[in-house]
Amino acid sequence: MLPWLLLMAIGAGCAENQVTGKVLFEGKPVTLGTVVFVGADGVPRATVIERDGSFLVKGVSPGQARIAVISMNPAQPLDPAFEAELKAKYQSLGFPPPTRPDASSWFPIPQPYTNVDTSELKADIVRGTTVVDVRLDKKS
Repeated sequence: MLPWLLLMAIGAGCAENQVTGKVLFEGKPVTLGTVVFVGADGVPRATVIERDGSFLVKGVSPGQARIAVISMNPAQPLDPAFEAELKAKYQSLGFPPPTRPDASSWFPIPQPYTNVDTSELKADIVRGTTVVDVRLDKKS
């Protein structure tokens, strides 16, 4: 019984952890996208990047985390079948369909950053709140 209590305590502690900061590419805020943290437990946690580049992701386990940043061009059209399915799902929940974000502030980031295995981005996560500015630069 004791090992189960220990596992429950470890899992409960992770839910209280949060990572906050900004995503920057060559000093400019990344204004659209998702930041992903894969904690020491191997579980990915992701959140939306706000218009000012800030983010808050909860539940990242303590230890070294690998990081990825995904920022797709919002001006690119979605697959029509996927877009229709997405609209239907929102409507079935009683919500208006999502609108496309303003693409005027979007800029591409290098492909290696989109995967935790190729980004080389890491952060040491502590219990409680960890502040991390995710700084991206041009990759060759």
